[in-house]
Formats: sequence, C-alpha cells, structure tokens
Amino acid sequence: MERRRTGEAEEIEAFLVAIRNVGDRRAFERIPCSLAVRVTVAGRGVAGLPHDISLGGCRFGAAPPARCGEQVTLAVPGGMTIACRVVAVGADATRLQFALDEATLRTVRALLPAQPTTPHWPR
Repeated sequence: MERRRTGEAEEIEAFLVAIRNVGDRRAFERIPCSLAVRVTVAGRGVAGLPHDISLGGCRFGAAPPARCGEQVTLAVPGGMTIACRVVAVGADATRLQFALDEATLRTVRALLPAQPTTPHWPR
C-alpha cells in the first residue's frame, strides 16, 4: 500500500511540475551572460551586455535600431559574429534568435563555457 502511495505522489508531483512549466517552450537552457557585444543592423550598431544567452539566442538589454523580423549581426569577443533575427522588442530588452546552422552553433558553444555564473549588471 505504501509503495502505491509513493508512486501516486511521484506522478502527481511530475504532473504539477509539467503544468508549471507549460508556458516555457524554450528548447535551450539560458545562462547569464556578461560578454561585451555589439548588435548591428544596416551598418548601424549598439554595444551592450546580453542578459542571458543560449544555443538558440539571447536577450539583449540595449535597444538596437531594429524591428521584429529584421536580420542583425551580433559581434562577440574574438572577432566572431553570429547571424540573428530579432524576435521581440520590448522596453527592457530585445530578443535575438540565432541561426541554427552548424557554424553558428559551434561559435555559440565556444562562448558558453567561458561565461561567468554571475552577470556584471544589476537586475
């Protein structure tokens, strides 16, 4: 009887976790980021720090001169660039989606291990 209750409790807990996370559709884990980057669109750019980064994109604190759907370039330390698309522009951040080709994934993977666990900017 006790084993059955434990199994039911585990099922209920798994269900509740799934319900809590239903709105989080991200395919990649986000990590804090403190790299100085530059977002450029049509020759105009803005420097800043991403709030976070994942293999699929980043949330950039500064407002680049771009609208949703526009293609932009994210320049990162070491002279590397990442092709991106603006997916959301808000008052506090701009969300960028990275191209998911193998070259972009290699570039982003090279950046991720170097990230500190605590960002440099206030939240």
